[in-house]
Amino acid sequence: MRKHFWNQIFRVVIVLLGLWLAGDLLAHLVAEILWFIEVGYLSAFLLRLQTQFGLFVVVGTLSTGFLLTNFYLANRLKYPTEIYEFNNTLQKSSFKDSSLSRSRLERENITKPASPYQQPTTN
Repeated sequence: MRKHFWNQIFRVVIVLLGLWLAGDLLAHLVAEILWFIEVGYLSAFLLRLQTQFGLFVVVGTLSTGFLLTNFYLANRLKYPTEIYEFNNTLQKSSFKDSSLSRSRLERENITKPASPYQQPTTN
């Protein structure tokens, strides 16, 4: 019950801070518009706003594209595409208990891969 109460308080505080910030930005914008109307340069102010918004959209789109491309590549390269068969590898701990004899392994030329990402070699 206590945790739920603090979660609600936190949400209310965040909403109030968001409303305060939005109100401050709106008041600043209205004051700027009124001042530019008073001096007769409203068209210059609107051009500045359009330019800022256009730059925001372009840079935001490029940044989002870069970020999503990195997420895609990181997810795609997280695991190797092919994992070798576990049955074809030799493990030191299971060699003594294995039903495979050393001569059979040498005859079939089965070797342990150098790294877990390589396929075992059979010649």
